[in-house]
Amino acid sequence: MLLLVCFCNAAHSQRIMAGEISYTHVTNFTYEFRINTLSETIAGGLIYIIYGDGTSDYVLASSEYTGEGKYYNTYLAEHTYAGPGMFQVYVNCGPMVEGIKNIPESITKPFTLVVDLVIFDYLTLGYNSSPVCLTALNDYTIVNGICQASFNDYDPDGDSLDFELCNYNLYPGIPYSTIPPATNYIGIEPLTGDFIWDQPVEYGLYLIHIKVNEFRGGIYFGSTMRTLMIDYNSELEPDDIQLYPVPADEIVSLDFNYHYFRDYTIEIMNEVGQHVLHLNSSTQNPDILSIDVSGLPAAVYYLNFRSESLTKTFRLVKL
Repeated sequence: MLLLVCFCNAAHSQRIMAGEISYTHVTNFTYEFRINTLSETIAGGLIYIIYGDGTSDYVLASSEYTGEGKYYNTYLAEHTYAGPGMFQVYVNCGPMVEGIKNIPESITKPFTLVVDLVIFDYLTLGYNSSPVCLTALNDYTIVNGICQASFNDYDPDGDSLDFELCNYNLYPGIPYSTIPPATNYIGIEPLTGDFIWDQPVEYGLYLIHIKVNEFRGGIYFGSTMRTLMIDYNSELEPDDIQLYPVPADEIVSLDFNYHYFRDYTIEIMNEVGQHVLHLNSSTQNPDILSIDVSGLPAAVYYLNFRSESLTKTFRLVKL
């Protein structure tokens, strides 16, 4: 088995955000491999695929612009093996995007994909194609502190599937990323492929690696890999916070996304700068704050909202 992972320099211009690899049985011991990637720039040339039997090949991409600065790239490679066996197929698609939290110095690391191809004696167990994912390759954004994705894989041969989160390996057995932590939960349902990440610990970009294992009659029949980028972004625009009603009589409400602004303070000041009310995140409920201003005299006030990532001032008219 060849363990070296390499790639053509022409692919270096890419910045890979997500990728997946699968295979289809063609005839006898011939298989077609399909590599899909999502990148910030158009595919720059050839990639190098290592078939796991001591042979390798260069593959040229076809690219399609998807909008929002993203390109969908597809590589197809056909290979004939000498006979049955288990083969680890590696593809290096070029460098990752910069700033991946769970992969230090990610822009210097190659974006690799791996598939376990198991070829049995077809007279005994038959031929095999890898699972097919019905969910389009994409990058994901965490909304309200939660990322959910369903991958809806099916197997054309009717084999059983098992999903698992895994570390990301540059070489077999040598991980250079970890499954990121979560305040509440991160995991994937083994039978359905439903992924949930509830409350990441830190803002930033992450790569999540999902391995799909395939079984036939309890016998391991190979695996495929899907690697996804997830963006937990704290840079919200000030308009994402709203104050209403204005003017107000007794109650004024502040509507915002609590999961992005967990630690905050609120100060209400009169027109001469005197503080008349103070609130903080430990004394209020999430999402919509109902602030009692009935005790304030009728006048114009200023409400200051402050958090680590955002400061905004509202003009408040008390009737």
